Amino acid sequence: MEPSRKERNGKEKEELDYLKKYLFNKAMKGRWKEVVEKYATDSRAREAKITKRGDTVLHVAVSDGQVGVVEELMRIISGEEKKGGDESNSKRVVRIANNKSATALHLAATLGNVKMCYDIASVDHSLVGVRNNEGETPLFLAALHGNKDAFLCIHSFCAQTTVHCRRTIDGQTILHCAIMGDFFELALHIIKLYKELVNFVNEQGYTPLHLLATKPSAFKSGTHLGRWKMIVYHCIFVDEVKIDPKSFLRALPTKPLSLHRRSNPNNEKLYPPNYTTCANLFNFLWKGIRMG
Repeated sequence: MEPSRKERNGKEKEELDYLKKYLFNKAMKGRWKEVVEKYATDSRAREAKITKRGDTVLHVAVSDGQVGVVEELMRIISGEEKKGGDESNSKRVVRIANNKSATALHLAATLGNVKMCYDIASVDHSLVGVRNNEGETPLFLAALHGNKDAFLCIHSFCAQTTVHCRRTIDGQTILHCAIMGDFFELALHIIKLYKELVNFVNEQGYTPLHLLATKPSAFKSGTHLGRWKMIVYHCIFVDEVKIDPKSFLRALPTKPLSLHRRSNPNNEKLYPPNYTTCANLFNFLWKGIRMG
């Protein structure tokens, strides 16, 4: 006698629960090779949510900084298309969001890992416009956290539009966020790429120039250094800001990545405050407002 539909559904649920526990336990122990093998052989592993907050294997791999694993996972789901599979399947996998409506690309953008952003967005370009519960796109999150290279990487997948550049809950733009976070070099890139944002206001009625004006310490005239500190400051070398939308390509690795290689989300060079950059930013904003 064949099992009833209820019995079949019960068995399938048991198998899926076991699969979720297997994937979670292996990931927590850092046994990513076994996770990748299961991901490749069992299609259910690609859509299974294995944590209480609704994260998939891809979410967990990104959060754990597993650059090589993410690369392998993207290769697996993209490989299905090459075998004659449906392209929508791979896009569906990378578009799965957790309980906060965050996709894996949201997490990669927050971490600022260029390689992971590139690999995930390459599968589905439209991911750059997906919003989380806070109304934030991956492009917005990259700017919010000052991740210049990740921002430029995600921007390369965007159409030249400001639709992805604003958070819906408060009207803040990526330019507002860059200035508030003192990411002035990133702000210059944003102005170069999205000139219209110079005149955008948030829900409080502030333009980016208003925000910059509230930061007198960012300018030389607003900072009072002692004699010795001033001498030391002038001896510090700061790279000249170069606006290059393709500069993120230099952050992409040229060699194959190990499954166990971890990324460093803070791999950018850290420089001291640069008054010249701030002055240039002020001039860009002022010129943009006058032209607007």
